[in-house]
Parts: sequence; structure tokens; C-alpha cells
Amino acid sequence: MSGLLFLWQKVKLKRRYMQTIRKGSKGAEVRLLRGWLALPGGDEFDAATEAAVKEYQRQEGLAADGIVGSKTWFALACDNVARRGNVAAEDYESLASALNIEEAALRAVIDVETGGKGGFCAAGKASILFEGHVFYAELKAAKKNVTDLAKRYPKIVYPKWTKAYYVGGTGEWGRFKIACEIERTCAIKATSFGLFQILGRNYKLCGCKSAEDFFSKMQRNEAWQLVLGLRFIVNSGLVPYLKKKDWTAFARRYNGSGQVSYYAGKLRTAYEKRL
Repeated sequence: MSGLLFLWQKVKLKRRYMQTIRKGSKGAEVRLLRGWLALPGGDEFDAATEAAVKEYQRQEGLAADGIVGSKTWFALACDNVARRGNVAAEDYESLASALNIEEAALRAVIDVETGGKGGFCAAGKASILFEGHVFYAELKAAKKNVTDLAKRYPKIVYPKWTKAYYVGGTGEWGRFKIACEIERTCAIKATSFGLFQILGRNYKLCGCKSAEDFFSKMQRNEAWQLVLGLRFIVNSGLVPYLKKKDWTAFARRYNGSGQVSYYAGKLRTAYEKRL
């Protein structure tokens, strides 16, 4: 176990959720903070720590007040995971703690979205699901001739949702490839990726600059998939529902109003299995 992961264990033993800290604070959480900021060892939140926190907050577009609350903890935890490029069990704990939610609730969403199979279906290929009805909508928004395209590619471009054309696993990459040959950006926006199965059209809510940026990061590793998925949940205002374990409200906003009862039940079951 790395030194910083060991420090996280010490914090976890004290309390379930990360506490707000500021200049004058002391203890394991300050040592963890300094480690994530690449500052010299120490467990005192001094003036140098405050200055480093303010600079980090400015870079992240956060209120540069030098106080480390949930938003700053979350950003730091995400950066730590993305920088390492791999996911440890402690990362789920630290990220959930930074958001003041239960780890079991966080993992339940991943369990339901990937069926426990992980964020990659093959080496170098993220788990994806291409949605032809979303592709149709994105092509239409891009002023493409969707009527003609739907006739030429009926299993790739269609106006209403259907699971009839799903092939699953690596086979979805074949459908995605055809869509990219038609219009790549629209194809990315119409495909869900990774641990949380986030549609590419949500790239901005994941903190990405473009659909291509989103695609590239989803293809890197599960660490980035975890970070992007959680950014989406945070920026979509879904954290309160995970805190309350309100699976119905979460499913309505995450999976869509047409599948609320199905996904709410699966999420509840997955959460209970994690307890």
C-alpha cells in the first residue's frame, strides 16, 4: 500500500467522510492533503499549505478561499486517481467520502451499468453501447440528411430507441466504427462509455473540452472512466439522491423516465449486496 493510501486508511478510521479543513488544522487529513498537493511532509495546515490550496482552487475554477471542503477534496481525489492511472479499492472510498456518500452507493451504480464486467470489454477497447436513436438526433442537429441515412443504415440510424440492434461486447465497436464513418463526432456523442456508461453527448458535464477529449480519456484506463463518471454525477446534481439512496429519483435522472422502475430496483439490489 502506498504512503498516501495508508494515510487515507488513517483518515477513514477516524470518520466516514472527509472533514472541512483550513489554516490551523492538524492531523492525518492535512498530511493527506499535503501529499496530494506534492508538498513536503507534515500534518499542520500552515500558510504555505493555504497558498498551495488557493492556487490549486484557482486552477480548478473553484472559489480560491484556501478552505478544503467537499468540492476541493473531490477535485484532489479525482486528480490523484487520474494521475496514477489505476484504481485501488481505497480510491472508491476516498472519492465517496469526498462526496459525503456511501461507497456502497457509488459502487452500486457501477455494478448496474457494467454488470460487474468492468470498464473495458477487451484490451484497449472501453465497454461501450452505441445508441442509434441518439445518433439520429445528433445527426439531425448537425443538419445531416437523416432520412437518407436511415434508409442506407437502418441498424445504425433510427429515430426511436430499440434494443433490437444491440450486439453487446466488442461487437458494439463494429457499430460504432460504421457510425464514425458517417460522422465521427455525432457517433461519439451517441455512444455510452466506461464504468458508468456515460453518453458522449455529456462530455461537458464530465469536464471534457470536446467529444474527442472525452473519447480519448475514456479509452485510457478505468481511472479516467471513474473520474469522468463521478464528474458527470456531481455536475448533473445527482449526488443528493445517492446520499439519500433515493434510487427512484436517481434512476429517473440518470437512466431516463422510461426505465425508472427497472433501474431503481436494480440499483437498490446492487446497493444492498454491497452492504
